[in-house]
Amino acid sequence: MDLPHYFSRDLRRSERSWDDFGAIRAFLDDRVVCRVALNGDPFPYVVPTSFRFVLDAEHGDAFLLHTSRFGHFARAVERDPHICVVVDEATSFLKAPEAENTSFEFESVIARCVVEIERDGAAIERQQYELLEKYRPEGGFEPITPGVADYIIGMRARVVEMTGKRRIVAEAKRPEPAYRAYMFPPSERLSSLIPR
Repeated sequence: MDLPHYFSRDLRRSERSWDDFGAIRAFLDDRVVCRVALNGDPFPYVVPTSFRFVLDAEHGDAFLLHTSRFGHFARAVERDPHICVVVDEATSFLKAPEAENTSFEFESVIARCVVEIERDGAAIERQQYELLEKYRPEGGFEPITPGVADYIIGMRARVVEMTGKRRIVAEAKRPEPAYRAYMFPPSERLSSLIPR
């Protein structure tokens, strides 16, 4: 899959650039939570939230988000629509047995975005159904309760720049002295849900 125009490989550790966009899309589709960083006052504000990443040739690829109309998240994004979305996962802890050096194996996507806020109730409901399709691909969910959209805003965070970073070390390529890998249990993933 071709890389989109906004994708950047400009990383200090260029060997860790993750530029397989098909794998990145699958990663974003499977992860449950992202973290959104906003310009707070006076401190940066970071909030975990549900999300859906969508490809949109007409309006630009974006993260779909939502929040209460009355909270700090809404006020911060109304003051400044520039946000950063982070989705990541540490897969193992690496420890060098003969030294104090430690590291991690991980996958990470960072997107710099500009938010367009949606306040129209019908448009918010359409976006909520689009978001629900990620978490409930089997469909069959109940209609959104009338009036709920009066209490939330929809956010379409258009991607301006995205980077991917990945470090998964094959056993034969671990640096000397050899690292020992201690695997973390899988994080929250849609693919790891146990059927009821």
